[in-house]
Amino acid sequence: MKSIWLPLMVWLWVFASAQTPATGVISGRVTDDNGEPVINAMVWVSSKGIKQSGPQRFANTDEEGRFEIRVLSAQAYGLSAAAPGYVSDENDTATYFLGSEATLSLVKGGVITGRVTDAAGKPVVALNIQAQRVRDGNGRAFTDNRRRVAKTDDRGIYRIFGLPAGSYLVMTNDDARPNYRASAYDADAPLYYPTATRDTAVEVSVQLGGENSGIDLQYRSQPGRIVSGKVSGALPNSGFNVAQINMRHWPSGTVLPNVYATNRSGTLAYEFAAVADGEYEIQAVSYENDSFDGAQSAPRRITVKGGDLTGIDLTLNSFAQLAGKVVLVQPPDLPDQDDKSTCRVKRPLALSEVLLTAPRVPQSANDAARIAEQTAVAQAVNAKGEWRLRGLEAGRYRFTIPWPSEDWYLKSITAPPVTKPETDKTPQPVSLPLALNAGEKRSDLIFTLSAGAASIQGHVALERTEKRKFMVHLIPVISEADALAYAETEVASDGKFALSNLAPGKYWLLALPIKEGMSGGFTFSLALDAATRKQLRKDAELAAVTFEALPCSHTKDFKLEWKK
Repeated sequence: MKSIWLPLMVWLWVFASAQTPATGVISGRVTDDNGEPVINAMVWVSSKGIKQSGPQRFANTDEEGRFEIRVLSAQAYGLSAAAPGYVSDENDTATYFLGSEATLSLVKGGVITGRVTDAAGKPVVALNIQAQRVRDGNGRAFTDNRRRVAKTDDRGIYRIFGLPAGSYLVMTNDDARPNYRASAYDADAPLYYPTATRDTAVEVSVQLGGENSGIDLQYRSQPGRIVSGKVSGALPNSGFNVAQINMRHWPSGTVLPNVYATNRSGTLAYEFAAVADGEYEIQAVSYENDSFDGAQSAPRRITVKGGDLTGIDLTLNSFAQLAGKVVLVQPPDLPDQDDKSTCRVKRPLALSEVLLTAPRVPQSANDAARIAEQTAVAQAVNAKGEWRLRGLEAGRYRFTIPWPSEDWYLKSITAPPVTKPETDKTPQPVSLPLALNAGEKRSDLIFTLSAGAASIQGHVALERTEKRKFMVHLIPVISEADALAYAETEVASDGKFALSNLAPGKYWLLALPIKEGMSGGFTFSLALDAATRKQLRKDAELAAVTFEALPCSHTKDFKLEWKK
């Protein structure tokens, strides 16, 4: 059997790739928050993944809000839309493929407005007021240093509009960068609404289309501190040496505007200005030639109190890298595809459509806040099935793949064993999460993607008075150690759940309330912990709810009870 398996895999890989169209169309519709069409909205499509090729293309919507973008090659894409008076739905991070029918949402943004006066009640004129979103519309932490800015007028009034739904911090002059000073206020430490430090700031809740007025501040001048230091270590090989310095407020996770370390007399130095007293975490990062090759320093905790803080030196360590191959297979034990009553793969998969992502697995709640601001590294696979993930800091990683259809699943992640002497090179399963050290480089990972995936949709019977959120866990009956075989999904408010791209096999199903600190939406997040995985199996075995996923089966209307 082994003698014919490899040639069969290669043949099926070529067949699947050849059947995917070389070019095609992505179409869809743009609607507002009432479901009405947005006319003449501009829609962009851009390649996802490092080193993806092709120009950015766009189209305008018609009177029904529809758009169509043609002559696209077979790869993974992202879509974005814009129209005057609207803001995009930032929760739409979906991946689209040739033939996708997309629905994009544009919504009316919210408004924050108020007045700034001094201690005597006089208006403070030409003062920058900034709004920074710290939670999204669903109340989840939103860690980003982007801010919307407005300047007070001659009455001391400011108005910030076009805001996505969420909770915001409203502050004065929170720009800790030197050389950006445009007024007499810029050296002052930031003041947060209502008149507070970051530790006692009050968040402003913004609803779509709503206006929050009366967000007034009484300005008082407090000198800001300077935080400065040097950067050394694994600097880029390019002639333009530069490092970005990131700083965030440690207790809250609020991210400050970053600064850049510049070459000063042969030394790479940086400086934050107008920093308020408090605890912070600071970190340097450097990329080479706009790629994801580069280096990053370990996070460093600092305390600013009563004066400037100098000598905060940071040492860059090279990023880790992962590389390997993707193999597409269609197992020989699948039923005959000419028989329409049995398993049939509806959509072939091209290697160029495969997009690997490697999200970091947090080790603590505070670590989760820092990781939330990082975009998972994505890498498109080339025509030979080769891939490389770069820009990875030291830590533990899981892997995900956006799928163009329900036909495919991630069968295995393997690598040759490390044996001395090297007598057996048979690939062995890779233990998840995968631990990486700073600067570590691995090029031996093999991702095997197989046709014949299964899916399940159902409903969890919950009491009407139940307010907690729930997760549905899929636990393999046979495979205990392999975290790749586990899956989980958050239950919708109406009790519905869905899991797709599942490996065929027999599973237990288990519904559990989401505990505080659990990260709903992170596939395999609980199963990545060995102790938690063991407890899940114990609870699932007691609940004794089983489900058999046959190749290409799509189970619907599965009823799952939550047993207290």
